[in-house]
Amino acid sequence: MKLRYLSVILFLFFGGCSSKTINPKLQDIGDHYSCKTDCKKEWEMAHVWVMNHAVTPVSVANDTIIQTKVQPNIISFGINKVGNMIKMNMQSTNPFTLSTGTFDEVPKSFYYFLKTGEDIYKPPFLATGIR
Repeated sequence: MKLRYLSVILFLFFGGCSSKTINPKLQDIGDHYSCKTDCKKEWEMAHVWVMNHAVTPVSVANDTIIQTKVQPNIISFGINKVGNMIKMNMQSTNPFTLSTGTFDEVPKSFYYFLKTGEDIYKPPFLATGIR
């Protein structure tokens, strides 16, 4: 009987972790953001987004890189600007932190913010390292 309850709890826990509900506003957002001009405004917006959502502090910030501190079991952000393109990468030492549905939605929400100025990202319950 205990095994049956444990099975149900594990199914609900891991089933909830892997479910993805992408915001409809993100359907047409690609895997990077292309600026129409020199990206100065968008780069400033990228700093704001990181400060609002990263749990760990920024360890590198210059004209081409924004990197948050890498810590165990916490998602860190790396944002790169190359020419008129901005791209976000996420990393974590814990594979479960990147399997909460967050992996797809975070960069798209970030690019949507750069495009529209609207911050629509809401972290899932188990998103470690993102607020």
